[in-house]
Amino acid sequence: MTVNEPDTGRVLVAAASRHGATAQIAGRIGETLRRHGLDATVANASEVDTLDGVDTAITEATAPRDHRIFAGRTDRSQLGFAERAIMLAVRAPEGDFRDWEAIERWADGIADALQTDSAHEEPGR
Repeated sequence: MTVNEPDTGRVLVAAASRHGATAQIAGRIGETLRRHGLDATVANASEVDTLDGVDTAITEATAPRDHRIFAGRTDRSQLGFAERAIMLAVRAPEGDFRDWEAIERWADGIADALQTDSAHEEPGR
């Protein structure tokens, strides 16, 4: 996930998720930011057509302020034939490897940084 932010106002957490695991990570990030009092919205990246009204975007994009890669989840029952064949070929393990505590710590750090940056902005901005 990547953070690009000029201000704290409204935060958009956008992620593409084929089988739902990444969407759940985005949801947890949004929940964590809201616990910090931020106005965070979680959306499917394919449904985001504008950033109007958004001050901070957390996405799977490049040019990050802060960047983390989180492990995901593999469930063969949700995969197509080609995906299962690749998993077998590379001997990828099945299971949920998401570290929810690490995800929340990262989101806590983002919230703290956004709130600190906002506190140091020039008056009238």
